[in-house]
Amino acid sequence: MSSTVLHKFHVLIACLFFLISCDESKNTGQVIVKDTIDPLQIPTHEIWDFSMVFTDSTRTRALLKAGKARVFESRNETLLDSNVYVQFMNNQSQPAGYMTSKSASINEVTRDMLAKGNVYVRSDSTNTTLTTQTLMWKEESRQFYTKDKIHIQTPTEIIDGYGMESDIWLKNYRIFKVSGTKFIE
Repeated sequence: MSSTVLHKFHVLIACLFFLISCDESKNTGQVIVKDTIDPLQIPTHEIWDFSMVFTDSTRTRALLKAGKARVFESRNETLLDSNVYVQFMNNQSQPAGYMTSKSASINEVTRDMLAKGNVYVRSDSTNTTLTTQTLMWKEESRQFYTKDKIHIQTPTEIIDGYGMESDIWLKNYRIFKVSGTKFIE
C-alpha cells in the first residue's frame, strides 16, 4: 500500500470513530445529578459561637455555650461541638456549678442531653468534681447518669468506679460499681 492510500485509510477510520462517538440519542447535554443526600443529615440551622439561656418561669436555670450548634428540626435533635460549656444556676439564678465536654446532643422533645468526650462537672456548693467520658442529663428526673468509668473527688474522698447517677449538685449520688476509694485527710 502506498502512503497516500494508508493515510486515506487512517482518515476514514478516524471519521468512523468520530461519527460513532457523536450519537445524539445517548448524549442530551444535560448533567444528571443523583439525589444521594439524605435530608435528615442536613441541619436546618447551623450556628457558630452558640449560646442559650434556659429559664423556668422567673429564674434562670442554666447557660449553655458551644463553638458550634447544628439544629435538625426534622429529627428533633441539636448537636453541639467545639467545646460545650453549661453553667448551672441555683434557685437565686446565681452560678453554682458547671459542666464541660467536647460535644453533646440534645433531644428536643425530652430535653435530655448526652455529653461526650472528657466530661467534667463541678459543683460549687459541694466542692465536688466528676470526670467521665459520657454523661447523660435526664430532664424528667433532673439527674446525671452514666455507665462509663467515673472519677469523683469531694473535699474528703476520691472515688473511682463504673456507672453512676446523681443530682445536678453532685450531692446525692449513687455509684453502680465502686473500684476504689481514698480518704483525704
